[in-house]
Amino acid sequence: MKRAVLNKRLSLAASLATILTFIVVRTIIPEYSQMVYFIVFYIALGLAFDIFLGFTNYVCFGYVVFLALGGYAMAHSFKWFTGDPTLSVALGLLLSTIYASIVALIVGLIGLRLREVYFAIATIGLTQGIRFFIEGFRVWGGSEGLIVAGDIISKYGSEWLTLLSVDYADALTFITAIASIAVTYYLIVSKTGYALLAIREDEEVAMSFGVNPVKYKLLVFMISAILGAFIGASKLLKDQAVFPAEAFSLAFTLEALVITLVGGKGTLLGPLIAGILYAGLKYFLTTIMPGLQLLVFALIVIGVVVLFPEGIVGWLKKRFRGTLLDELLI
Repeated sequence: MKRAVLNKRLSLAASLATILTFIVVRTIIPEYSQMVYFIVFYIALGLAFDIFLGFTNYVCFGYVVFLALGGYAMAHSFKWFTGDPTLSVALGLLLSTIYASIVALIVGLIGLRLREVYFAIATIGLTQGIRFFIEGFRVWGGSEGLIVAGDIISKYGSEWLTLLSVDYADALTFITAIASIAVTYYLIVSKTGYALLAIREDEEVAMSFGVNPVKYKLLVFMISAILGAFIGASKLLKDQAVFPAEAFSLAFTLEALVITLVGGKGTLLGPLIAGILYAGLKYFLTTIMPGLQLLVFALIVIGVVVLFPEGIVGWLKKRFRGTLLDELLI
């Protein structure tokens, strides 16, 4: 086995081991379960967002829409379905996949024919457009949102309220983080990833070699959207309610962007490291400066872009170029 391949697999193993460590901590020390969920939530958010941004250089400012759709999809499952609660969760994930795929397909087929900056501009209005459609036409509960706690109690009993909010929500977040790691690793080592990198570097040259830019960009856009919807579904299980004002908050997109830029675009370990740092700092800053954490992180991002334009992983690779650490950081 070639050394480069072995090192990449070691990086994959280290990423999975990090998630496994959080699972073990949560299991052994249940009182830390909320903090563990908080950290893994941001790891999953950063990884899922970077699958699209990191391999295409396109920024989707409407990414929070997919989290919101995942939340609504899971809420619909508990509103509409009366069977086993585990099957309700499975149906919610299926609906999340359908909702996110439809919107991503429509937006992608139209927007991904544009260049990066124009795509970013085009998606700015996506969030507010869908939100105002839901509120204005009173779709899916309108501005009042959907609350499923009462449905869960009436259908399954009060014990399921806690079980779904704690165990199922956490498990889904762990699964989404692991799936995001697997997808990112695949893109790094596969021909699909190489095609995306060629498109990212020079789309016209890639097209001259027979690479279809729209097809590959649409593929990762839809995968990223579905994983984002799963994150939103896990949040619905945790909160057991979804409200438009919160579900479509631009803050989630900005947080994902911060994690990706600080960690390093298109890397496996970057969003994971930055996700842990962001969650820890946000947890701390929220207690001392509530509402100002994004402002603080905006300053951090500016500092990182100026001093470390390739993020933490990019800086470490450059600092230790030619060493084993350089090869392990992917």
